[in-house]
Amino acid sequence: MSKLTTLICISAAFLTLEASAQGGMGGGNGDRPQRPDFATLDTDANGTLTLEELNAMAADSDRDMSRFLSRMDADGDSLISLEEYSTRPSGGRGREE
Repeated sequence: MSKLTTLICISAAFLTLEASAQGGMGGGNGDRPQRPDFATLDTDANGTLTLEELNAMAADSDRDMSRFLSRMDADGDSLISLEEYSTRPSGGRGREE
């Protein structure tokens, strides 16, 4: 199985578990949007998310994703691995900017 296929499978499994824990695919969290899956954000499919990839995802809202990266980057390498993305909370303290 290719790395991309593996990442997609892991991401899908994570999203299914997260949706199940939140009471279904709607998330049950009001107007707060679901976090995009890792494979969608990892546009170069190298297994990590960079600030550039995150900012590209948020380009339509003109948000700078630096704070999101800082919160998610557990090892301080300025990259978000699938493990960091899957295990860290998305914030919960308002908007991710």
